[in-house]
Amino acid sequence: MLISCFVAPDDEQAAQVIDWPSGPVEPAGDAEGQDAFPVVDTKIEPVVTLTKLAEILSGIPYDELAADKRISTLLAQKDEYEVLVLTVSDSVKAALAGASDEDLVRAAGPWSQIEEFHGLIDPDDLLEVMRELGLLARQAVDSGHSMYVWWCA
Repeated sequence: MLISCFVAPDDEQAAQVIDWPSGPVEPAGDAEGQDAFPVVDTKIEPVVTLTKLAEILSGIPYDELAADKRISTLLAQKDEYEVLVLTVSDSVKAALAGASDEDLVRAAGPWSQIEEFHGLIDPDDLLEVMRELGLLARQAVDSGHSMYVWWCA
C-alpha cells in the first residue's frame, strides 16, 4: 500500500493526481511539465491515525475533529477504489502546522500507542514522519493551500 500526503492549491488540482501513475510526485497527462506537488510518503493510514495525532497535538477531542466535513472527503477514485485522493481537514493541517518540535517529540510516544498501530511502530520512526508532516502542513498554511492524501492499495 502506498500512502502519501501532499499539498495542492485546491480540490480540483488535487483530484487530478488520480490520473498520475506515480501519484503526486510525478505529473502526467494535461499536467505533464508542471512541478510535482510537495509530498510526504507516510505509509500510514490517514483517516483515523492523522486525526488521532491532531487530537494529541491540539487537545481537541477526536469526535470533534472527526466531525469536520472535510476530513477524508473523497475527491477522486480509480480502479474500483484501489486509488483514492482524499482531503485532509483544516483542523488536522492546523494541528500539524502549529506543532513545535518539542510538541512532536512529546506526542510521538502517545501516538505510537494508538490502537491502529497495534504497538508495533517505534516512536522514533513516527517522529521523523511527524516532522515531515509538520513541515508539509506549514508549507500548506504559508501558501494558503490545502493538504490531501493519495492512497494506492
